Amino acid sequence: MKIICASVTDSIYNQYYLNLLIRKQDFTTIENLIKSGKINLNLEELQSKIKSLSESKKQYRISKVPINSANAEIGITKYKNGFIICSSRENNTTIERTHNWTKQPFLKLYYTENNQNTWSTPTLFANEIKCKYNKGPISFCNKEKEMWITENYVSSDNRSTENKYKLKICNYKLVDGKWIKQKDFPFNDRNFNVAHAAITEDGKTLYFSSDRPGGFGGMDLYYCTKTKKGWSTPINLGAEVNTWGNEVFPTLMEDGTIYFSSDGLIGIGGLDLFYTKNTNGIFLAPINIGAPINSEEDDFHLIFNSKTNKGYFSSNRINKGFDDDLFQFDRYESETKEESTREASTLEKSNNDLKDTSINVRHLIIINNENLEKMNGIKIFDSQNNPIEIESDNNDIQIDSSIKKIKIVKDGYYSKEIIFNEFKNQDTVKLKTNIGIAQADWYKIIYYDLDKSAIRPDAAAERPGAAGGGALRRLQRHELHDGFHRCRRHPARR
Repeated sequence: MKIICASVTDSIYNQYYLNLLIRKQDFTTIENLIKSGKINLNLEELQSKIKSLSESKKQYRISKVPINSANAEIGITKYKNGFIICSSRENNTTIERTHNWTKQPFLKLYYTENNQNTWSTPTLFANEIKCKYNKGPISFCNKEKEMWITENYVSSDNRSTENKYKLKICNYKLVDGKWIKQKDFPFNDRNFNVAHAAITEDGKTLYFSSDRPGGFGGMDLYYCTKTKKGWSTPINLGAEVNTWGNEVFPTLMEDGTIYFSSDGLIGIGGLDLFYTKNTNGIFLAPINIGAPINSEEDDFHLIFNSKTNKGYFSSNRINKGFDDDLFQFDRYESETKEESTREASTLEKSNNDLKDTSINVRHLIIINNENLEKMNGIKIFDSQNNPIEIESDNNDIQIDSSIKKIKIVKDGYYSKEIIFNEFKNQDTVKLKTNIGIAQADWYKIIYYDLDKSAIRPDAAAERPGAAGGGALRRLQRHELHDGFHRCRRHPARR
């Protein structure tokens, strides 16, 4: 879904205003904006999307990880028999520097183990890594013998405060039981942030977040590949993934799924968790994981084990958005037909139920985007463009759950590629009539000031790339804050 403003020169600052309206589900104000011509969107489609994101709650059991402290904990990462976490907890074994704004120590790395939900007391990890300010989050590769970590630059020059402490990615290798620093990532730059590394196990592809020049907005996602000559020039994941907002905290799964957080894609909170995949060099439209993993606050840095159906993520949902904690979740299957078909019945305005959800079967209902009626005559192909034999009962298409990606084709409609949400076994897919103008199903957001049609002088500097870069200055203001440098906090929440 795309929200289009009267002018793309509008302030990025207002993007967060409409996101706030969505978070509060203030559809009356949004409707007034539509009627006044300030924005152009389908309100019913927006409401349906937000409702569907909020109605997946019974697929998960979520709880706080018991090792959370009174301070910030973020960025949990699997390591050996346990986990590495980033925490600003008090530690009596080291001299503590505290941040002037949060009055908390800076982030350090800790190791902990979870034995049948009995967590060990976190202990300092890799204390030989000297960093004046924050450490983490981190990503491992090469059988956990190599580590990529986000740190702050330390500058003693006359740079302005917002330019002194940019983020950079550092590389360490395990040598004789000690983490030894290697060359920094070559695309670090003191003039912008390069952060949140996610490295493939073979160490040949590195994803990261950056507000380097040439992006789509605030922090964008990029990747580099390692060649014989070194790291390739960063490649932006593109407009399908990156927005006028911030895309941050990428994490990788073994099958190539990329989880990340965004405050520019439509969601139910500040930062919502999404996932995408690289298919032949094209990153497909991100999928919002939905509630209850996503909340009205910031949710980020998710890891998930598809074999155990267990995962972890970070969120500041508890203390009115001002304290980051670690959460754990178990995914389980819907227990009733009603639960598994709620989204479909809402869209179809009927009480038709699907078959019982099976762990070995995914259910699809294909509907017309305009009248929301079920469609038949559908052809489905796999990722190699081979036709898939499907079973269908009352237009409920059943597909083997081992198939991760499909292409849906019907004469007279735009074809659609789907990467299945591994957190759901049922999906409703809408096809659009082919009228000769290609349109994507999930778009980015550009917002407009309420009741104003002209850009404010003070907002002109908020546009990405505009002189002054006010929005980016606000994003960077808290680079030294506990929750990794609140470059993920949007202006409306400061």
